[in-house]
Amino acid sequence: MRYATIVIFTAILLLPARLGGFTPPKPPVPIQLYDTVKLLFIGDVMQHGKQVKAALAAGNPAAPEDPLSYNYSTTFKYIAENLRRADIAAANMEFPVGDYPYGFYPNFNSPATIALEAKRSGINLFLTANNHMADQGGKGLEKTLQIYDTLGVRYIGSYRSAEERESREPLIIRRKGIKIAFINFCYGLNCALDGKCVVNRMDSTLICRYIERAKEGGADLIVALPHWGEEYKSLPNKQQRRWAEMLFKRGVRLIVGTHPHVPQLAEIELKSNGELKQAAIYSLGNYISNQSTPNQTQLGLMAEIALCRNRLTGKVTVTAPQITPLWCFKAGEYENNYTVLPISGLLAHPESVAIAKEYERAKATYQAFKRENLIRVSRCEEETIDK
Repeated sequence: MRYATIVIFTAILLLPARLGGFTPPKPPVPIQLYDTVKLLFIGDVMQHGKQVKAALAAGNPAAPEDPLSYNYSTTFKYIAENLRRADIAAANMEFPVGDYPYGFYPNFNSPATIALEAKRSGINLFLTANNHMADQGGKGLEKTLQIYDTLGVRYIGSYRSAEERESREPLIIRRKGIKIAFINFCYGLNCALDGKCVVNRMDSTLICRYIERAKEGGADLIVALPHWGEEYKSLPNKQQRRWAEMLFKRGVRLIVGTHPHVPQLAEIELKSNGELKQAAIYSLGNYISNQSTPNQTQLGLMAEIALCRNRLTGKVTVTAPQITPLWCFKAGEYENNYTVLPISGLLAHPESVAIAKEYERAKATYQAFKRENLIRVSRCEEETIDK
């Protein structure tokens, strides 16, 4: 009798819903306890003359006055997946954008298509506090900001007036209940900036005021993005060291620098539980440029970091930055245009490089970078209090 009861009950369970039988409940949906926000940073996006000419050759050379004639589709091609996975992806855009005729080093003026391609590829935060932003004067900077507004992309570091700056600094972005503050500033400008436009400079009074505002605004992480240091030097100078110490004391936990055109020392300090205490990546180096001397100007870094928020407690933890070395190829070395690849993928497929000596140069430069031990991670032991 017991066996018959079991058989009948099992049959009822298996009856299809359309016959009026019992429908088993769906398995419970797992509870998500954490929200994660991912940040990504790349270095100097440069626009030297040969880069612009290569973009035109890959596009429509018959109409150089049309910015859409410039093809930048390979510029971010091999890191686009990383860029799109990030909630916030930032790049140092080291040039004004404007109208034809375009200008090259030492006074840049680039087609807006490079900015459009950056946005299409997933970069959603342009850093504009750098020494080349006044290359076309105040009108050129104002034109650049107008184009960025038209593209609908966020930018920080440069503004149409001091009043606009005060109303927008610091930039605090809220994602999934997590607040991140960004402050971008530079050591100086190559050209005079006429008119009302302003670019954030290394003014300690100004920057400290923005840090205090970030804390008052409830930022879970304050990120300083300085354009500083000495070109082609792999170690930070005394000024960078002093500023980093001051920024950390004021409440910044992450410093990501640009300008030297080569990767510099990265000092990452973790808490005893593995969370980030503070990190200074003094320079990411170039992302893309026409530079090749010294070799390290073609080697850049991509830094990725995650913030995790516990939904139950509201506590936000920050992971250690993950740093990926990149290599910049010029037109004809890998594709018909300038492009950038992660070193790991490049070394695994040497046959993909069109010019064998360029592969060997990339490999040798990366090995030299590793020997310098420029990415240094330490773990601090938290103090215990005897009761």
